[in-house]
Amino acid sequence: MSYSNALMTGLLRSGSLGSTTTSGTTESQRVVTPSGLTDALLQRYALSGRVGLAEKWIPVGIWYVIATTTTVNVGVVTLYKNGVAAATGGKANIVVAAAATTELFSPFTDYTFAAAWAAGDLWSIATSTTQGAGVINPVYLAYVNAAQVGLSDGVAE
Repeated sequence: MSYSNALMTGLLRSGSLGSTTTSGTTESQRVVTPSGLTDALLQRYALSGRVGLAEKWIPVGIWYVIATTTTVNVGVVTLYKNGVAAATGGKANIVVAAAATTELFSPFTDYTFAAAWAAGDLWSIATSTTQGAGVINPVYLAYVNAAQVGLSDGVAE
């Protein structure tokens, strides 16, 4: 799925989480939820109805390319927020497949976090069920923006 197709489905794409091994449990790079936008900037470009001062990201899955053949068993990655794994759920399966250029999508299971969302949250993944071998690279979060009172309040035109 290309970036433009992703936008047409209503899903947004984060910056790259980099390369993630499916045979180890190291946390990926983290991407930050945007925050700190000014009223003036949003109003100048008529964005205040679509973008908040600080967004609440709702990650729904990951896009990835298998860079080194994944083997043995279906790997599972877990969603992390600020370096802490989801309290429940937040799992996405990594298929067993040969290295290729195809970009794959895996949705997260329903999840919760112990801590509330906050401006500038850092999102990442880590392998929680390992495969015999494999690397996925690049990895992107698929997410939607959501307004949350006190976090991403819109501004008046």
